[in-house]
Amino acid sequence: MQINGGSGQVTADEIKLLINNGHDVYFFTLSSPNYFSGINTFPLKRDGQIVYPEPKYPSIRFFLQLYFSIRLYKAFKKTIKQLKPNIIHLHEVRKGTASIVLAARHSGVPTVQTLHDIHLACMSEFGLNKKTGKVCLKGSLVHCIKNKCAPYSMILKYGLLWKITQWIDKHYIQVLLCPSKFLLKTLAKLGYRNLHYLPNLSSLENKNSRITKKNQILYVGRLVEIKGIIFLIKAFEMVAIKHPNLKLLLIGSGPEKENLQIYIKEHNIKNITFTDTIAHEKLKLHYQQSSISILPSIGFENMPMNVLESFSCGTPVVASNIGGIPEMVKDNITGMLFKPGNYIDLSSKILYLLSNPSLLKKMSINCLNTIKSTYNEVSHYENLMDIYKSLIKKSEDYKSFYGKQE
Repeated sequence: MQINGGSGQVTADEIKLLINNGHDVYFFTLSSPNYFSGINTFPLKRDGQIVYPEPKYPSIRFFLQLYFSIRLYKAFKKTIKQLKPNIIHLHEVRKGTASIVLAARHSGVPTVQTLHDIHLACMSEFGLNKKTGKVCLKGSLVHCIKNKCAPYSMILKYGLLWKITQWIDKHYIQVLLCPSKFLLKTLAKLGYRNLHYLPNLSSLENKNSRITKKNQILYVGRLVEIKGIIFLIKAFEMVAIKHPNLKLLLIGSGPEKENLQIYIKEHNIKNITFTDTIAHEKLKLHYQQSSISILPSIGFENMPMNVLESFSCGTPVVASNIGGIPEMVKDNITGMLFKPGNYIDLSSKILYLLSNPSLLKKMSINCLNTIKSTYNEVSHYENLMDIYKSLIKKSEDYKSFYGKQE
């Protein structure tokens, strides 16, 4: 796994939390041995990484890793046998899912998996019928084809794999950890029973509260369609009429960058700066210097980490009222919510906050208090340990009972 983006940071934070609490943690990854070189934020020493080299030829790599690789299965099972772990915790397993999960299951080690998005409920990960705009979280390939939610090329390439992943996660993993109640309720409706609510934690520390705010608003995340950045740019264009010196900083990378830059140039919008993805710790300064951070998603989010990161730095969030976001951003308390895709509504919320500095200051305090009370390391660790211990006890009881039977 690459340690960037929300899911990678959640993994790194959780590993670091476990190590700091005295646990031995080993990280099994499908990548080249030098994949993590130069990534200082990754907490594991090199001897804690178990690297499985990917097949050399792309066609073989695609088929064997996406569907089933006996070589990967044996490698992971051998690793389990050597390390004898009490628990296996999976994050963002998109390659070799069947090989990894079946090896864990056949080794008899309790397995949990953190879900970082709504992939099990929607192949396109938008969660919406693009034709009608209506919610479509059916977890059905038929719906994807009928409503053209995903391109046919994607359906042909990944459709069967998606169904296999759903089956494996539903029947072979003991606990699926849902960071949002929205995701838990969505999957429960689809028949998943192995669900447990566990929100992510925030690892950004706000030790310097005296940093001067710039006349700036901020977006951090991937530059992809689902994030709705075009609506943020349109809203900024309207806001800039009353605040001509206001700046918009967009931090991230992705396929939409060129389209966004073309739109900005064609509409002659000033004071918008793009910055490529930067190290997690360096994000802190940008959050602290910004008056507001924006999350303009038009698709269903699970538990976006940029909200927690912003809260950790005392920066209120203006975000789309969709998916798991309203569980995090409390309207008029830690930020404001707007209708997804409605840039007029978004612009009005930004203007309102910019004209109410006292409210922004109050929200900033609320953001910091929210991190301390809800998304702190202590409560996350305690809840995670409860899940681990419960699974381990069930496994031991099961082995003990059937051992006596034999």
